[in-house]
Amino acid sequence: MRGYITRGRGVTIHRDDCANLKQYETREPDRLVPAQWTGDGQRNYRALIAIESRDRMGLLHDVTSVISERHIDIHAVNTYPLKDSRARLNIAVNISDVEELNTAMAALSGIEGVVNVHRV
Repeated sequence: MRGYITRGRGVTIHRDDCANLKQYETREPDRLVPAQWTGDGQRNYRALIAIESRDRMGLLHDVTSVISERHIDIHAVNTYPLKDSRARLNIAVNISDVEELNTAMAALSGIEGVVNVHRV
């Protein structure tokens, strides 16, 4: 992971495989700093997960069930219809560490109709 020093918003943290990070490496490498996820498990962090899926009845239920089964707090949910009977769900969650986030995202990828899950 690396941090990008933004203009006016502090530092944003990006995974090594993040497309935005690759752009920053090319355009503004001097604004990148080493970063790592640390924590004692006592503090939660907010993360935004984007899910693209075939739109179907029960999709939101299935998504929230997967998250709730992992005892992850859902802070906010926004859903958007897309073309070709697809939907996008943006879900803000409170997580304890990156491993918990990755595990949840892997489980969300296994939901019927889901084609893409990524952190925003």
